[in-house]
Amino acid sequence: ENPCAEGAGVDTLGDRVVVSPGKAAVALPLTRQAAIDGKWKAGSCFAGMGTHYFYDLATAPDMSWNASNLLPVVTMYNNYDDIQAIFFASWSVQQDNTSPNDWEPVPLPNPLFCMNMCDPACTFSGTETWSTYHLYFRDLTLGTCGGNCTVACC
Repeated sequence: ENPCAEGAGVDTLGDRVVVSPGKAAVALPLTRQAAIDGKWKAGSCFAGMGTHYFYDLATAPDMSWNASNLLPVVTMYNNYDDIQAIFFASWSVQQDNTSPNDWEPVPLPNPLFCMNMCDPACTFSGTETWSTYHLYFRDLTLGTCGGNCTVACC
């Protein structure tokens, strides 16, 4: 079943989303509460995407600000607290001079990537630029932020 189809829900995703099954096998939290309970760090909210959550493999729930410690999948939760989307975060730039190579068109320097974090201490050692690739599971209208917020730490 297509998880992007109109009306698709958590059941369409199954009961888990796992990063690197058979290797690291990190289960992504499917609800905001599971992210909180799992010591993921809340970040900013973007309309359509929802609230971003990050996981530092070395120091969760705190951030070490070392790029190689950031789980390379960022979860986002909608206004119903269900997983809305994920993005892959690569501290090795994936785009080249002629093509985005199926990633977002423009790599993000640290200050722009840090707009996802809502933390004034945000800066990452080990990289100056990030590539991202977003994957949406639900209708963009569900990814609201509340309080008329569209892009911010609200």
